[in-house]
Amino acid sequence: MRRLIILLIALFALCLPLHAQEDGLNLPTELYTLLRAGTIQRFGLGAAGVSDVTPPDSTSIDFGLSPDGVWLAYRTEAESLHVYHMVTAEDRLIDSQASVPPYRGRGQSIGWSPDGSAIAYTTASGIRTTFFDGGAFDLTTPPILSLAWSPDGRFLAAEAENDIWWVYRRDAAQMILHAALPTSYGAAWVSSTLLMIAPAEGGLFAMDTANANAQIPLGATDKIYQKPARRPDGSVVVFARESEDEAQTISPTAAYLHEVRSTVSGLDIVQISETSVELSGLRWAPGGRLLVTLQGGVVVLVDPISAQGFPLPLTDVAAYAWGAVRLPSIPNLPLTADVHFLGDDGTGAQQVWVLPADGAIAEPVTAHPDTITAYDLAPDGQTVAYVSGGGLWLQTPDSDAPALLFEGEAVNAPSFNADGTELVFEAGGDIILLPLADGGQPRSLLTGYSQPRFVSGSGGLLVQIADGDLGFYDLQTGEVRRLGRFVRAKPLADGRILAFGAATADQSNGLYLIDPAAPEPTLFYASPVGYVLTDFTPLTTGPVRVILTRADGLPTPLRVFDVTQTGGPVSIPVLPYLEGARISRDGGTLAGYASGAGNLAVYSIPLAAESIPFIPTRIKEVRFSSFR
Repeated sequence: MRRLIILLIALFALCLPLHAQEDGLNLPTELYTLLRAGTIQRFGLGAAGVSDVTPPDSTSIDFGLSPDGVWLAYRTEAESLHVYHMVTAEDRLIDSQASVPPYRGRGQSIGWSPDGSAIAYTTASGIRTTFFDGGAFDLTTPPILSLAWSPDGRFLAAEAENDIWWVYRRDAAQMILHAALPTSYGAAWVSSTLLMIAPAEGGLFAMDTANANAQIPLGATDKIYQKPARRPDGSVVVFARESEDEAQTISPTAAYLHEVRSTVSGLDIVQISETSVELSGLRWAPGGRLLVTLQGGVVVLVDPISAQGFPLPLTDVAAYAWGAVRLPSIPNLPLTADVHFLGDDGTGAQQVWVLPADGAIAEPVTAHPDTITAYDLAPDGQTVAYVSGGGLWLQTPDSDAPALLFEGEAVNAPSFNADGTELVFEAGGDIILLPLADGGQPRSLLTGYSQPRFVSGSGGLLVQIADGDLGFYDLQTGEVRRLGRFVRAKPLADGRILAFGAATADQSNGLYLIDPAAPEPTLFYASPVGYVLTDFTPLTTGPVRVILTRADGLPTPLRVFDVTQTGGPVSIPVLPYLEGARISRDGGTLAGYASGAGNLAVYSIPLAAESIPFIPTRIKEVRFSSFR
């Protein structure tokens, strides 16, 4: 018992400053709503506003968000469960016989596990859990209102009518009954193994699922506690009222907000509100600073301190769910490299933007009247070649206006050479070389290839062959050498190439070192089974820093390693999720998507900190300069 109390004190003492993800309404993260007509809307942060995120040709009956906030799990009237990528619009059928939820709008009927490897959802007969690595498991239970995974995804708490709770333990592809709670007025995971509960007879307890479900008393039994919640800073809040209120100073279903605090002698529960809150139908929003309820099709936010309600401008709502809660966002975060991306400049046209490494705000670096569809950065990090309106344009830092370099059909994929004196690009099915000195004339090099990129020091280009294989084009001989089934490649300064994939169909995927003068690629690093490399960069210290994600593309916490040909991988601690992550040339900065709205998130590996700049744009084509 003493060990458990010490554990609790330590847990509650770890209070870090919190910088919430907020917009004008102080939402803790994006709010998603399901309308009775079956469409899904996102109430975004910043200037994002309200947008329709309904998967095409679908009618949803309930839904839930992935832990990275980018995938949407939804159930249809045909009782099938799908997952939908809100950035790429990819849609996958997960379960063709997913049943129907017995309730909606009263809790989380679809819950994605925090590690991204499973989805649990309420059914007409109980709970089904589908595991993405294979298998599904059904539990027969009374009708379930809401589901809540523990932070590590090992336990699942399920709430039934009359404040009854069931706790299940994940064991491979099975869910085993671990605990049954006859009553608890709410429950909250305050760690991966500690579930805070509030029995109807009074008192507040922490149940330790890792220690035979031992219950640690936290609050006196002469008080009725309700709706505990853990905040991201480690603190815990809970509502409480006297068990006997003979004067009936507040209604039987109301209570005052309290905070669980650590003191020298142990834990203390302190009232922090003078106004009681009517708790019927209320649930905590992520972060434990707002309550939410659904009343007559309207989502209402409630301040737990003042008890004031704030209806959102959303009507005819049948259910709601919250997006992912990110790490605390650090404003003006210094990075190791500039981040470039395409994004709307506010007029509807896509421009090239830069988020400077010095922590300054992001701003567009182009102002073209039409949307930019492709671009590349010169070695100076300021000169930009871009494609817009059928033309290839060049913008230099000392020019008043961009220069039109080339016009034609299907212009795409510009790429600078290592000293910024030449460009290659696609146009009309050809690969074209254009010297940038005065009077330089475009010259067709190849027909039927795409995605050209210079390979420094080798006298050649990387090109995509029509069947999808990677090729090397020798600028001197004009010959194309087929390299193999590589899906991502990066030229090295010495003329060699690092590429992920495999030279032939019978080889396993991995990171290969390719010498254009050598007959065969050399395996540099074999990725673990079930994972693929989504980006990598060679470090000046010798190793290659790689990003690993699930081979099936479903969400997983970001895994970053330094790998060599001779030693085992060295793990680099990073944030839990970053969708579509790209890594800077020096390996110190990551950039990707923070949510299904396409928000930019950047992460500094040296500072172990994240920033989500509120840019009024849906970003795409995140990249770093190939030469800096």
